[in-house]
Amino acid sequence: MNMDCNQTKKLIQEYVDNELTPDEQKAVETHIQKCDSCRREVLKTEKLSGLFRNGDIEEDVPPMLVTSTWQAIEEAHRNRSIFDFLFTRKGLSYSMAMYALGLVVIITGYFFLPVGMDSRYRDHNLEGTKISRTVMQENGAFTTFDYDY
Repeated sequence: MNMDCNQTKKLIQEYVDNELTPDEQKAVETHIQKCDSCRREVLKTEKLSGLFRNGDIEEDVPPMLVTSTWQAIEEAHRNRSIFDFLFTRKGLSYSMAMYALGLVVIITGYFFLPVGMDSRYRDHNLEGTKISRTVMQENGAFTTFDYDY
């Protein structure tokens, strides 16, 4: 299989990464032995790939980029609402804890707090008993209710 420069350049990265079939690899090797331009391209690609694999690339980040990035992060953080927090993992945890606490309060109130006259005395035999209840009305006057059982 004979390759020209265009075909070879499309396969250089795969050649450097050893991802070509044996036939393609042989064709690329044959071409780069004859072509100086493609050989230089292979050497550049190998050098770049080695830098990325080893993590030897050190770039200085412009200070303006760092400043503007932090400003954007702080601005986004300032503009968050309570709903943004509630849909995070931590917010959902707090929401579920508050839901569970509310449920405990409701269940406790149902079983331990009296709801009315009948529920207060439901476990007692009140036959022949008189119960009075005094209530303050909106105008400040007191009214007494008598219940005979």
